[in-house]
Amino acid sequence: MHKISMMRVPLSAVIPLRTSELRPERHPRDTISSGDLLADSIHVAAALQDQLVGVASAVREQAPPPSGSAAGWRIRGVAVASHLRDMGLGRQLVESACNLITDREVSVWLYAQERVGGFYVKLGFVPVATRVPHHISGLVGLYELKLGNEEKSTSKQRRSGKA
Repeated sequence: MHKISMMRVPLSAVIPLRTSELRPERHPRDTISSGDLLADSIHVAAALQDQLVGVASAVREQAPPPSGSAAGWRIRGVAVASHLRDMGLGRQLVESACNLITDREVSVWLYAQERVGGFYVKLGFVPVATRVPHHISGLVGLYELKLGNEEKSTSKQRRSGKA
């Protein structure tokens, strides 16, 4: 297997894979949120040779209730090419996006369908609410990660072999 590299990319680079893997029934423009367009938004990609095989974004957005976080970043559009799933790329993408957030005292949050909630829990996200109505995905979970605590919990998980 060739080496996969992680890199920061423009929004235009994440849209094709985000659309094909997460919302194939939608037009690519429908996968773009207003947060994606902010100047400080973060878009990362995993590349295998010259092909993008995974993407994720972090956008500045306050978490919805019941989280109560005044400031925050939302992880969205995490997508990995189907033939490369379960190889750790999703974890690397989320960690790369979180590492690029310069304010380390904020919460990072996301919506996740039940089938992938455990993935985010393994990364240190904590379920805040279940069965939250979502305009695209129906009922989802709301998960949150305190960045100030992320390094400590990630280090503990690595030492215990859980990461």
